Amino acid sequence: MSPSKIAAEKLERLAQKSPEELTHSEALILARELGPLASWLLKPEVVNKARLELVAYGWSTEDVSQYLKPRLPEGPGACWVVAVRKDTTCYPALRDSIVLPLRWKKGPSEKPPTLPEGLQQVANEVLSELKASQSIPESEHWELHPASDDLFNAAGLLFLKGDYSSAWAPLAGALMVAAGEGKPDHKVWATGAWDRQAGVIRVEGIREKLAVAKEFHASQFFVPASCSDEARQWILQNNWPIEIKTFEKSTPRPRDALRRYVSQLHVRASKSDPPEERAKTYLRIDDDNERRKYYLDCILDDLAAQLRNQFREEPNKLNCRYFITIVSDSPELIYLMHFVFRPKTSLILYTLHNENYRKLAIEVEEWLKSPEIQKQLGSPQPRVEAFPDGGLGDLVSRFRRLMAELLQGDDPHSLVIDVTPGKKTMSIAWALAAPKGARLAYVDSKFNSDVRKPVPFEEKLTIFSLDTLPNDSAAS
Repeated sequence: MSPSKIAAEKLERLAQKSPEELTHSEALILARELGPLASWLLKPEVVNKARLELVAYGWSTEDVSQYLKPRLPEGPGACWVVAVRKDTTCYPALRDSIVLPLRWKKGPSEKPPTLPEGLQQVANEVLSELKASQSIPESEHWELHPASDDLFNAAGLLFLKGDYSSAWAPLAGALMVAAGEGKPDHKVWATGAWDRQAGVIRVEGIREKLAVAKEFHASQFFVPASCSDEARQWILQNNWPIEIKTFEKSTPRPRDALRRYVSQLHVRASKSDPPEERAKTYLRIDDDNERRKYYLDCILDDLAAQLRNQFREEPNKLNCRYFITIVSDSPELIYLMHFVFRPKTSLILYTLHNENYRKLAIEVEEWLKSPEIQKQLGSPQPRVEAFPDGGLGDLVSRFRRLMAELLQGDDPHSLVIDVTPGKKTMSIAWALAAPKGARLAYVDSKFNSDVRKPVPFEEKLTIFSLDTLPNDSAAS
């Protein structure tokens, strides 16, 4: 029998002992043989015995620290998968569910990465599927590596044989984040296999995977739709602070199926990060409400200051007592223009019978009336009103009536109308209906067709004075 065979059998015998049966010295032998993988693979009680054995022998703090709780990888390409062992009764010294720290790296490596065979197979499938579906560029070369090059030695690979199909979703999501130059959020976890016809499909071991995710302080766990009831029931039963989310149902395109997961997995740029990073984060967020909240928290102040700064030599053009705007599919513009012009009274219009726009208008009104914004903008008084759509003549008459009601005979020089949102017919109607002295504002922006939103920090504000046409523009 070869020396490697003897060593493997000895290692297996130790792993077959329970944490209670293992002596401290045996635990240390097992840990040393497994190397950096020990803290990930061994049960915490076994790792603790190994650590105490080192302490008893007076080993350095650095040597002892390798047996503290492991940390998930960070930075570009970082990812992690959780797998459930099916041989739990054979090796009671090992964890029932195992987290493997990994990293996607761009470009070919000098030496092929060492991975469990089943995991390498899934990684190859992820690469093939994402390129075929154009979820990542065909020309880019990516490889899956262990988070540290020495993580998987021969001893560790002995215990890591098996099926890794449930790693498809977290590996694919992490690769899309890496290809988009993002970084993953440690609090967002996932499990799910892939089927070209059905999309993300059911996997086993949901309860065990949730338990280990809780250890690492996960706050969101994405599961296949068919697993969601079991996952939510288990979370509720144990009162764990993890939100269960699902992948898109029956979606055979990876980018669509993983859309919500990838959106959440991205670490979001903070308010102090460069504008271009915040813009990328804003456009990546999948949920409209979350995207809008991020805009208000991390973009609005600086973008408004940027637009106001375009008129630093002509600040009088920003003077505004009355402001009129229309709700559109980009309601962020209403928030932005209130911060740019800071009106005392505003009229927020929405198209009659459009329930979504009505809700957005009310949301803006409530936000403007909140104590914080009232203090920040000098107690603005917003008013929401519906108006029926119609032809150009009808719109001109209707808009003239609305402006007369708003101004109540006041000087129209204090009125600004944002003609950016709404149909082109509406913009023309405003230009025809506005009284002499009023100003029309238009925000030109770079449009992202994927999410149908303007790219933040690319905007240019133009102000047309009806007294001095052709236009007055700081952008020219």
